[in-house]
Amino acid sequence: MKRILSIIMVFTMMAALFVVSASAEEGKSLLIYFPQSRTELGDVVAEMAKEELGIDLEFLKADGGTCRDKILEEKNNPQADLVLGLAQVMIEPLITEDCLIPYTASWTEEMDPIYVGTDGYYSMYWQTPIIVVYNPEFIKDDMVPTSWEDLAKPEYKGLFRFGKLSSQTTNVYVAAFLSKYSDEAGNVSDEGWELLHAIFDNAGEVGSIDYNDFVSGKYPIALDWYPNPEVMSETYGFNYEIVLPADGNPMVSEGVAIVKGTKNEELAKEFIEWWGKPETMKKVCEQYGAIPAQPSVIAIVDEALAAQATKFPAETIQDVNWKLAGNYYQDWMTELALW
Repeated sequence: MKRILSIIMVFTMMAALFVVSASAEEGKSLLIYFPQSRTELGDVVAEMAKEELGIDLEFLKADGGTCRDKILEEKNNPQADLVLGLAQVMIEPLITEDCLIPYTASWTEEMDPIYVGTDGYYSMYWQTPIIVVYNPEFIKDDMVPTSWEDLAKPEYKGLFRFGKLSSQTTNVYVAAFLSKYSDEAGNVSDEGWELLHAIFDNAGEVGSIDYNDFVSGKYPIALDWYPNPEVMSETYGFNYEIVLPADGNPMVSEGVAIVKGTKNEELAKEFIEWWGKPETMKKVCEQYGAIPAQPSVIAIVDEALAAQATKFPAETIQDVNWKLAGNYYQDWMTELALW
């Protein structure tokens, strides 16, 4: 009987240890809503986190809008620990709806303040300038635009496409443009709407950029994100110039933030600090072709990425009120869609 009791006690202790072990293992996992996880980048990041942090990453593999909406829907019963890879306009509504915990990564200290989200709720790590480019073979001298507003002038009619209204790039440049003419309640001035309407009417058509048309001169002006023109110029063999407005071009930058209600807040902070380490970001940027924003990362990435990363210093970037743009751009896009 004593032997049986001893065996039972041993099994009971083993079971308890198993439960503790399982709990500890569970504590070393994070659920991240990460749009880019739909590509091979998700596997790369998961492997790196497992190897270097001992953390198992699970991803919601969905587009940015779905990731945002899921967090909003789950506000009273949060599932995610982190949200990673959303642009400013997508993250701002999550702050407004009290879905995030403020946390500013230590690695942002070396960066321009534009890469720290509203009230320190999120930290940004990549840079994607939204730009106007033109083909200098067809656009010369007085016809060279100097601002986004110039595209509202009659002489630019039919020289460019306006992007698809479902495109994130289009949403960003519309939001950034109208934020300059909006009050804090999201009410756009008549001047702002008239300028945007004129730009929209001047477009030869609404649709995605085709660089064959850029090369031929059919649409020698393009509204695009960098480095896409650089990549396309290498493919098609053309020259292009970038418009640098006095008030700057909008800069889209993906961010990382902690979801309010997570049971793994400290682990989430550990992940964020690891994510922005130069060695981590170097691997991620070179794997994904993303342009880093941190000077310490720019210093160690390959030459091509470093050249792209230094092309747009802070003075060339528009000071966008992303809180305003993020909370009202969907209303603005709805208005635009009625034109």
